[in-house]
Amino acid sequence: MENGKIIDRDYTGPVLEEVLRTGKTVRGVPKEGTYLGRNVVVSPIFSEDGRVIAAIGIVDLLSLLKMQEIIRTVVNNSPAVVFLWKNEEKKASEFVSENVVQFGYTVEDFISGNFLYDDIIHSDDRNRVEEALEKRIRRGEVDFNMEYRIFTKAGDLRWVNERAFIQRNKEGEITHLQGLVLDITERKDKEEASGNLLRCRNCSGL
Repeated sequence: MENGKIIDRDYTGPVLEEVLRTGKTVRGVPKEGTYLGRNVVVSPIFSEDGRVIAAIGIVDLLSLLKMQEIIRTVVNNSPAVVFLWKNEEKKASEFVSENVVQFGYTVEDFISGNFLYDDIIHSDDRNRVEEALEKRIRRGEVDFNMEYRIFTKAGDLRWVNERAFIQRNKEGEITHLQGLVLDITERKDKEEASGNLLRCRNCSGL
């Protein structure tokens, strides 16, 4: 039950089964099941003749919420933007971390569909990115790593490194891509400057 409403009449789990089997209260953190990693307390309910007929439990959701907030804070203050894209011709975003603001966009820009991720990739790079991803998928790979250029909302070009994880369902069909997009413009600028300096030295005979 949650908020006084029954949400699952068929639920079972390792802690519940242990309590029903032993008739003893269990306090701990399940290592499997729906409440994996959460503090739970489950106690048996007895009939008048002493038989265990049910059990009642409390799940500590507060610690989970705190952990989710910690993860959210870490992600949103990291340089890598987290995306969750549907496996569609155009990358519709189901999730975007708030630090996408570093490229001038908001979470709503992508979640609403006003901006599609594929459309912000530089046109000279887009086919190369799509072909490389398709090649990884055909090989049955689980990840993808590539550098390319995107446009900020203000129209500036930025170099990014995308590391994506290819998610499949039980039938092996691609459902989503989970991507980490990191701005590498500063490194690319340094590499270009170093290359220009080397070419200049060669031209001058040094």
